[in-house]
Amino acid sequence: MEYAAMFGNADMLTLLTQNIARDSLPTADIQGLLTDAVMSDSPKTCMAVMALTSSIPESVTTVARRRANKEIIRLLIPNTEEKMEDEKEKLKREIIRGTAGQLNKLPQSVEFDYNEKMEKMRPLLTNSTASYSRLIKELHVPPAHVGKEFKNCPSDCQQKRACTRLRETWELSDLIKSKLGDIHPIYQDMD
Repeated sequence: MEYAAMFGNADMLTLLTQNIARDSLPTADIQGLLTDAVMSDSPKTCMAVMALTSSIPESVTTVARRRANKEIIRLLIPNTEEKMEDEKEKLKREIIRGTAGQLNKLPQSVEFDYNEKMEKMRPLLTNSTASYSRLIKELHVPPAHVGKEFKNCPSDCQQKRACTRLRETWELSDLIKSKLGDIHPIYQDMD
């Protein structure tokens, strides 16, 4: 459940929690799941975790305010529209001054499912056990077309969107490595 909340996979979280009664989990577990869901910037995931509890801890609403995701704040704290604009302006000033936390500096964007195989996973989760060979057969992901030798995917690639995202991430990490080399010679020629 923790990783489903952390990575914003609301469908997986709903599947895993469908037989858990409201308010039956320890408060610390709920707080952790809610915090992870807020940090994932996925309102749907937050709703899935909120279904497990009748109260929202103050620490979670504090994290939500810092993340400044309007939809999540509306879910957790109704009637906060006017305060949200002030929070956004404060966060904007902190980012410009360089005093904002690392996770608040990252741009928030459209979320996408990391795992689009929920239909394949449902039968595996209904049984008490699943063999390793069956898991590999059902969930194996083909190799990604990433690296210096790939500018585009071959025409028969079944996961072009995923490959493109991975290539963009690869290029970003190369850019970061080169900038680190400019900052200090110890980081030059990192591979």
